[in-house]
Amino acid sequence: MVNTSKLNPMKRRDVAYYRQRQKNRVFTALVEFFAQEAERRGITKKQLAESLSKDPSQVTRWLSSPSNFELDTLSDLLLALDAELDHRIVRFSDRARPNYAHPLVAQTVHQNAKVTTESQQRRYKSTVVKRAQTEVKVETAVTAVPG
Repeated sequence: MVNTSKLNPMKRRDVAYYRQRQKNRVFTALVEFFAQEAERRGITKKQLAESLSKDPSQVTRWLSSPSNFELDTLSDLLLALDAELDHRIVRFSDRARPNYAHPLVAQTVHQNAKVTTESQQRRYKSTVVKRAQTEVKVETAVTAVPG
């Protein structure tokens, strides 16, 4: 079949990835909000189930792992928690590009500089690697046992 659309054909892998990503995002937002409300107002899953006229095991399933929520179900859950979901659509081109780098690579510290974290200190030692007329600075960490 010839594609006459102005849009590029979607790969099944991409579709599956973005569907699951949306499920994970909705699930994470819902569970985090429920945890905040449970702590703030003392709400339990059983009370939430009673408010929705649902079996408590159903609410436990909804809050245990990402699933394919119907929008009505999500709306009902949030309504019972006195909240609603704020929707926003963002173009991929408008999003900031991810800039993840492993913490050891991302940290730029001087040779043998000390870095204090919450539970430990790390001493970084710089190593310079030369390869094909390019120079790469590699940071390695040695974890010191708190004493």
